[in-house]
Amino acid sequence: MMHDPEAIRDFVVQECELLDQGDFPAWLDLFDDRGFYWIPRTIEQVDPENEISLLYNSKPILAVRLNRLSHPRQHSIAPPYRSSHVVNVIGIDWPETEDGLIEVRSRFIMHEYHAEKERLFSGRFVHHLALAPGSSLKIRMKRVELTNCDAAFEPIEWPI
Repeated sequence: MMHDPEAIRDFVVQECELLDQGDFPAWLDLFDDRGFYWIPRTIEQVDPENEISLLYNSKPILAVRLNRLSHPRQHSIAPPYRSSHVVNVIGIDWPETEDGLIEVRSRFIMHEYHAEKERLFSGRFVHHLALAPGSSLKIRMKRVELTNCDAAFEPIEWPI
């Protein structure tokens, strides 16, 4: 699995498919316990903890956020969000460090529809993937580098 580019590409595509289906429990399960989801405010940003980000959530915070999104009494998201991702993996770097993380870079376009409003996001995903027991992949980090990251945004409710 570790040096199987096809399996890694399939993993990234499946991750986007789970978001498009709104299957948040399965999507969250793709993250390892130390995993985090990050949308930097600038392309050059390197430190999510000491610089302002558009979004920076650890797995436990993501769980709370996703729970809120799928709660039946959450009227602000009725009707539910819908999304469609197009993703193309453009590079895979195999681990050469002690942490053993695989870096996967992808280009994406994501169309979001909610309450008769449409938004389009594009940019680059950077995934750091860890090999979990049983040779499954887990997300240690998902970085979403938005093309227009320095623009003003309405709240980003739905994961990109």
